[in-house]
Amino acid sequence: MNLGTRKRTWVIEAVQKVLRYKGHTAELEPQPNMSTGPLNRVTDHFLAVRLLGWKPTMKFFDGLQRTIDWYLKTKNREQVAVLLDQLLTERKIEKPTKAKVVSTVADYC
Repeated sequence: MNLGTRKRTWVIEAVQKVLRYKGHTAELEPQPNMSTGPLNRVTDHFLAVRLLGWKPTMKFFDGLQRTIDWYLKTKNREQVAVLLDQLLTERKIEKPTKAKVVSTVADYC
């Protein structure tokens, strides 16, 4: 079941908002030779409205900021740093060695 606002969200816009919100600057370089997912998303929450009576009460970017705040309060920055470069650039995460604190991204998140 999709939950959303039925408003188009461009991935690049979300990335730029995250960077701005956290006070980071980065030069974003499109990589047209790399396969990607969709450039934008639109969710239709009709089924949630019909079955649950649910309607969005928060704008996407407000929820994104709250999620960032929660994530930073509940995750260990050093553990995230171990996998961050790989998370941002690779499609498949290599199996960590025993020396790493986090066994997999799925275990950590």
